[in-house]
Amino acid sequence: MWRAAEVQRAEGEACLTGQLAGCTVEPSRMQRVTESAASRAAIRALFGSAVLPGWVRRCGATCAESWNAVAGPVLVVFVRR
Repeated sequence: MWRAAEVQRAEGEACLTGQLAGCTVEPSRMQRVTESAASRAAIRALFGSAVLPGWVRRCGATCAESWNAVAGPVLVVFVRR
């Protein structure tokens, strides 16, 4: 399953960037952009300041506690209250 997912991701990326013939989707002019330390930092900041707090508002205190106990220590991103 993991191998199939990786193959499909690679084929999709190649099709969307016009690098593979015989695609089931129309090739586009998309360009692959390599992630940088700055982009990772920006994503992490947005996740911690907007995505995670929004999810906690919708999901509630139990979700926040679970996040802080399980995912928080792994990702070093905690729900602040």
